[in-house]
Amino acid sequence: MCPTGGFVYVEPSSGVRFQHIEFGEVLNRVRLHRLANGYALQLGWQKVVEDSMCENYDPVFWHFVDETPGGAPRSIGVADVINFLKVLATWTKDSREFVPQEEAERRAAICSACPKNVPIENCTVCAALGANVAAVLGDRATGRDGELKACQVCGCSNQGQVHFPLSVLQKGITADMVWPSHCWKKPAEYIEPPAPHE
Repeated sequence: MCPTGGFVYVEPSSGVRFQHIEFGEVLNRVRLHRLANGYALQLGWQKVVEDSMCENYDPVFWHFVDETPGGAPRSIGVADVINFLKVLATWTKDSREFVPQEEAERRAAICSACPKNVPIENCTVCAALGANVAAVLGDRATGRDGELKACQVCGCSNQGQVHFPLSVLQKGITADMVWPSHCWKKPAEYIEPPAPHE
């Protein structure tokens, strides 16, 4: 989907601004400009340009690609809900602090555009999860609450977890959780899994 005003990229080396309604055409013009001016076209330059463009737009205009290993989608079940409730219990006992609203909004924007943001279906304890999260959060919310579902990686409620400190949330992380590279919750020491062979 083309954002309002088209796709825009400013070449850092020259300050030249590229704008077009087609994403591919912006890449083509940047490539020609770099070649004409002797700038390097290093491996992965297209992704750098794309990331730079995405930073200029509200996440409603883009979405993340799921680059984690394939396989059957991870279902969210009772064990996931229990894990999240244990994390909430730890927070209640230890800190009872939330992240600043600006950080919650940043996280919510990432989650809303993530392919791992999935609905919880046919879950018999979802009502309990929702009630617990609502009770703890009180009147806290983000502008994207209507788009936030559950995390397919960890099973947590995205609407709730965007408000909690990483130090608390990471107590619920297990070794079998495979995180997308764009995830704000991914542990700092996390090692990306190898790409699946085609």
